Amino acid sequence: MIKYQQRQQLIKLLNYSGDKGIPVRKSIVSLLDEVGIYPIRGKYLLTEQGKKLLKKYIYDFHGEDLDKTVSYEQQNRFDLAKQIPDEKRGGFSVFGSLLNFSGNTNLPFKDGSSAIITPNYVVSCKLEDIELSKITSLIVVENGTNIIRSRELIEILPEKLMSSLILFKGYKDNAAQVNTLLESLSNDCGIYYFFDYDPSGLFMMINLGLRKKSYLLVPERLSPEVISLNKHSYFSRQNSHMQSIYARRNELSLGLRQRIEEMQQKEYAITQENIVAHGLKLEVLALLDE
Repeated sequence: MIKYQQRQQLIKLLNYSGDKGIPVRKSIVSLLDEVGIYPIRGKYLLTEQGKKLLKKYIYDFHGEDLDKTVSYEQQNRFDLAKQIPDEKRGGFSVFGSLLNFSGNTNLPFKDGSSAIITPNYVVSCKLEDIELSKITSLIVVENGTNIIRSRELIEILPEKLMSSLILFKGYKDNAAQVNTLLESLSNDCGIYYFFDYDPSGLFMMINLGLRKKSYLLVPERLSPEVISLNKHSYFSRQNSHMQSIYARRNELSLGLRQRIEEMQQKEYAITQENIVAHGLKLEVLALLDE
């Protein structure tokens, strides 16, 4: 989750109405870089499209809605119920900050217990209860459908990943919890991202993956049936993300660079659901050459 000072800086930038640009503090420069927003002569000026991208990125990655007025004195329902009759005025979703797992494995807890997870159900729990040191392989998925129907996803995974925990990236509060979990995992834990096979999906996987050694899961090949479902209009809407990752392609692994170039040439925008529903086998793709 972004800090209060960062939020204030971002809002200031979003609300700037001049045409000369403004300087920003170092605390948000790295965030802007991740979105693909760069300064001109040391100053930042956002287009309307740039504002939309920035808001979406902060919402998706940090769980913050920059359009929403936030009170940093809000409390959870249990704490608030000690003080006032109507605890629902706390403003928190009951399940909003929980992590959501599926898979075909065990989820270890700090009290020494564990949850046996099968593809038949989803396990939701608090981050502070999980024994992170015992997680050895984790797959982060963009869409909740792949948590609810994890059996189909497991069938197309490389064999070595079929017993991995599968974690939903989430939104807002639980998205921030996911980021904290990822940062706290052991360096020996294998982290894999499976998002939509489109510019935005690659953009998010690359930015998340570069924070900590990780890998991407992409289809080994696209079948004619899946290619026929390609959403060209979605590709067009994601042009800024396409340009951002294309400009950075030479910093990435050869395999990923080839995927980026092919995606730009053929304008691929294919959903996770289509990949899973058609049983396309996934392969592991390194972010950087090793």
